[in-house]
Amino acid sequence: MKKYSVSLILVSLLLLVSAASAQKPDMAQKLFKKLKVGEWIKVEGIPQKNFTVLLREIELIYGEVEDDDWEISGRISTLDPKKKMMYVLNLPVKIDDNIEYDDDYEIIKSFSDIKPGLFVELEGTYLKDGTFLGTEIGTADEKAQRLNKIEWTGKVQEVDPTTRTITMLGHNFVFTPSTKIKSLIQD
Repeated sequence: MKKYSVSLILVSLLLLVSAASAQKPDMAQKLFKKLKVGEWIKVEGIPQKNFTVLLREIELIYGEVEDDDWEISGRISTLDPKKKMMYVLNLPVKIDDNIEYDDDYEIIKSFSDIKPGLFVELEGTYLKDGTFLGTEIGTADEKAQRLNKIEWTGKVQEVDPTTRTITMLGHNFVFTPSTKIKSLIQD
């Protein structure tokens, strides 16, 4: 009798989970159907060792956006001071000679304060050669650092509904069953 009731409970739980997650794919399907190359999005996710990012949230940005409205935040993996280059995840970032140091936490006051492992927020432009040109830099908040999450704002480069990935800034962002869609998708 106990085996039967445990099995019944497990089946019931599986049905509940399936029913709850069945609603999510509808939103994912709608997102992948509507999302186009060149549209602006803001994403938040957890980077993986293979440089993909598991999406926690995605927001479609509507309205006027300028070409220098790209934003990234994440941990600096490597730094080349001679070339004024660093990498955030696997994204090459060139530091503009006239970069603005705008750090609420006053950790970064000059280029010499930038170190590998530091969690930074950058504004700038994504160049055709696949490099991000940073024009403003600061440090990210403690919550972002603790969660090791990234937040990037930019244009969609590719949409693949089959693999449920969105490419932006040369990186693949993977839609998961727990991904939150923060903005309404316009028909």
